[in-house]
Amino acid sequence: MSFAFELHFDEQTEAAVRSAWANLAAQGCDTSRNGVAPHVTLAIASAFDESSLGPKLAAFTATHPPLPVTFGSVESFPSGVLYLAPIATPALKAIHRDFHARFRPFPSARNSHYYTPGQWVPHCTLAMSVPATGLVDDTLRFDPPLPPSGWLRRLRVVEYPALKMHFDCPLGPS
Repeated sequence: MSFAFELHFDEQTEAAVRSAWANLAAQGCDTSRNGVAPHVTLAIASAFDESSLGPKLAAFTATHPPLPVTFGSVESFPSGVLYLAPIATPALKAIHRDFHARFRPFPSARNSHYYTPGQWVPHCTLAMSVPATGLVDDTLRFDPPLPPSGWLRRLRVVEYPALKMHFDCPLGPS
């Protein structure tokens, strides 16, 4: 079991990514482990205590307004994860850096080292177990097309693999 600290998109961007998930699933790609909703993960931990961290997470979200996000490309990790790559803007890097400065150290979980400052590749997972060839090239198209930009509007904590949400708060002052 692990807990992901995730930034979630506005409704229009979420709908476009969900449409891409459906199209990729129809092409035989594994989208079953993409999470409760399209997102960009800030950190992963093996434990989460909502009673102690919930108020601190709410204070964190109040200090960070919604973030505009622009998607630069569709990429893949060597492990076969196909993802939508947001441009790592100063604002996106800042919220990641601030998150880790305020909430470290988290108990280590599988793959949590990929989300630490200096290692983090911001991404929104599209599919898992994608063949290394054939999908990530100049011919990759989505119908309807993925949005060129959107917004990151919420911070959520999701338990995996159960896909149980433990925390949900909008970014920005309430």
